[in-house]
Amino acid sequence: MSRLRTLQNTFGSGEISPLVRGRIDLARYFNGLDTCLNWIPLVQGAARVRGGLKYAGACKSDSTACYLYPFVFSASDSYVLEVGNLYIRIWKYDATGEPAQVTSGGNPVEVTTTYTTAQVDDLQMAQSADVLFIAHASHPIRKLTRASETSWNLAAITYEPPPT
Repeated sequence: MSRLRTLQNTFGSGEISPLVRGRIDLARYFNGLDTCLNWIPLVQGAARVRGGLKYAGACKSDSTACYLYPFVFSASDSYVLEVGNLYIRIWKYDATGEPAQVTSGGNPVEVTTTYTTAQVDDLQMAQSADVLFIAHASHPIRKLTRASETSWNLAAITYEPPPT
């Protein structure tokens, strides 16, 4: 018995869930991919190769994990926060879009925190203009404030009046 195979001309549904793999009655099934590794499906139907990564610099310590969080004030003023064991380091995007470590007097700009390596992955962050609110179940809520490119301050939030 011969089998008819059609050419797939769109990937607009992206990766489909394993739960949908048997649902050939859905149009989405024929527009999706089982695995889309290193490709980005476009809304128009095509797929393009994922952009590459570039080494921007080393983190503070190779022995402990650190995480990167965005801090975007505007399109021309954006940072990356390297959050690791008891510290936050500041990286800034330059005019060409390349991240570089922010330094003051030849030293990296760094803020001391109370978050350990095990807690960094569980941080919840929300930004409002130049203030980043950081929450963790084991610590009071803190705010990271940017006064200038080289001046950052981490402080506990005081509620007036206190929560009841």
